[in-house]
Amino acid sequence: MKCIRGRSDRNVWLAGLSLPFMVNGELGDIVNILEPLCASLEPGIKARLGEGLILLHDLPDKTVGWMDQSGALLSLSAEELLEAIVSNDALGTRFCELIADCLFAIEGLIERNPESCGINQELRLRLRHWTQLATNDFGWYDRHLSHATQYEDLHFFLDGAYLISTTVANKLSKFVIPVVFAKNVSLEENTSQKVAALMQKSWRAVEQSLQQLPAHACAVVYLETDDDGLVKCTADPDVPIELWRAR
Repeated sequence: MKCIRGRSDRNVWLAGLSLPFMVNGELGDIVNILEPLCASLEPGIKARLGEGLILLHDLPDKTVGWMDQSGALLSLSAEELLEAIVSNDALGTRFCELIADCLFAIEGLIERNPESCGINQELRLRLRHWTQLATNDFGWYDRHLSHATQYEDLHFFLDGAYLISTTVANKLSKFVIPVVFAKNVSLEENTSQKVAALMQKSWRAVEQSLQQLPAHACAVVYLETDDDGLVKCTADPDVPIELWRAR
C-alpha cells in the first residue's frame, strides 16, 4: 500500500482514494471506473455504494493496495461492471462492505482526532452523514479501530478476499473483492516500500489459493500473517459468504 504525495501541502486535494479489485485476472480501481456512473444508482444499498464511491473520489490522495490499478478494464465495460453489481446481490454487498471498511476507518480517525486528521470540514460532514446512514440502514460499523491521528498515516492491509463467479454480458466473470483493515503506519524511511511489499506478497498468496478452485466457484479467502511476515492463506468454498465477516 502506498500513499502518493504529489505535493507536501496537505490542503491540496489530489486524485482521491484508489480502491482495488480484480475481475477475470485484471486489476482495476473501482473508484475510478464507476464514480462517473454513480448518479444512476437507485435508492438502497446500491445508492450507498454510489455515494461511498463519490466520497472516496473526493478524499485526499491515497492508494489502498500495492500496485497501480489500471483505469479501464479490457474484459468488461464500466456499464457492464455496474450492471453486474446492481443485479448480483452478493457482489454488490461485497463491494459496499469494502467501501464501508475504508470510510468507517476514516470517519473514526476524524472523530478521534478532529484537529490533526487532515480532512477538511465539508468532507468530515459528508463522511459522518454516510456512516450514520450505513449504520442505521444496514448495521455497518467500524470493525478495526486504528491508532492513526492523521489521514496520511492511515493505511489499509489485506485481511482476506471474496471470490464471486457470475455471468456478465453472457459470459462467466470471476470477481475478487479484497477485505481490508485499517492500521496506523508512519511513513518513515523505507516503511512505505515494506508495506507495499507485504501487500503484494499477501495478494499473491490470495491469487494462488484461488487458482486451485473450480471455474464457477464462489469462496472466502482467509489471510493470516505471522510475526515473521509469513503469509498463510486458505480458500474455503464451503463457508457461506454472508457469515465470513462475523468471524
